[in-house]
Amino acid sequence: MKKVFLTGGMVVFFFTSAVPCAVAQQKASDGKTLFEKVCSACHGISRAESKKKSPEEWSSTVARMRQNGAKFTDSEGKLISDYLAKTYPKK
Repeated sequence: MKKVFLTGGMVVFFFTSAVPCAVAQQKASDGKTLFEKVCSACHGISRAESKKKSPEEWSSTVARMRQNGAKFTDSEGKLISDYLAKTYPKK
């Protein structure tokens, strides 16, 4: 019985410690996925990829696109603008 309890505890520990890592990796790629999905609905993604902007400028651009009808939530917009700022920074 003690062995079953210990094994069950180890399984629970493994899964609960692995989940935050998977979530962090998923969030890192979500910005790119959302960018490709949302932005390509209205224009080619090469349009954004050709720009270099500061984080504030990307945030402003993403907000403007939402005002123009792009469909995404506030949190998705943050992921998109963070991705763009990291991937296409102003130098």
